[in-house]
Amino acid sequence: MGDTMKPMRVTIRLGSPVMLSYPWIALDSLIMHLALERDHAGLLEKLDPRKPVELPVEIPVGRLAVNGDYIYKASISRFSRAKTATTQIRKKVAAEDAAYLSTRRSKIDVVRGAFKAYDMRMVVMNARECEFHAVGDIKAVARLMENLDGLGKKRAVGYGRVLSVSVDELERDHSILHPEHGLNRPVPVHMARGVPGLGEVGGRDVALLAYRPPYWCKANHVLCLVPDGFGG
Repeated sequence: MGDTMKPMRVTIRLGSPVMLSYPWIALDSLIMHLALERDHAGLLEKLDPRKPVELPVEIPVGRLAVNGDYIYKASISRFSRAKTATTQIRKKVAAEDAAYLSTRRSKIDVVRGAFKAYDMRMVVMNARECEFHAVGDIKAVARLMENLDGLGKKRAVGYGRVLSVSVDELERDHSILHPEHGLNRPVPVHMARGVPGLGEVGGRDVALLAYRPPYWCKANHVLCLVPDGFGG
């Protein structure tokens, strides 16, 4: 581990509930998003989620390399004493996405047909804090986190308001395995036996999951071990 790559805990103090379309938030994805917004503003809106992509930024987080592949040493979100609820939002084709549709129609019918609007179930986490673990450059991560003002979906209407972020050095690395939470991030099955301390992988829950950013890219979805606390 290099001099600048050290274990850390990232604690986000929240001012409103967080709305999620996925069971967790991945810290490596969050840091990548902040780095792209800082250095390549507007790039994300131009990318095609159907195509493999190499993002033009290196994030200040360590990697674990196994069998010619790698994952970032960055955990998923763990909400403290969270009260969980569900809600629904209406999803429809956005005006800015209409250019991608191969149709001559001047108006998109969201009431019926292929582009019909639909209700999407969302999870709402009501918690005071959200915690992550990582190994990386603590000062660089802290600088990126200064630009974080919200977490999750529907931030524009008040969800996921961030009050403060603290980044603290730790003695031990809990980014992949946590003494309380267990497996602390998705790990591809083809890498699992190379993760120090993971032990026997038989009997663990597995699912098709994204394992590194960009998480929307289909090329990054493989069979993974599910983080403990989220299995069936």
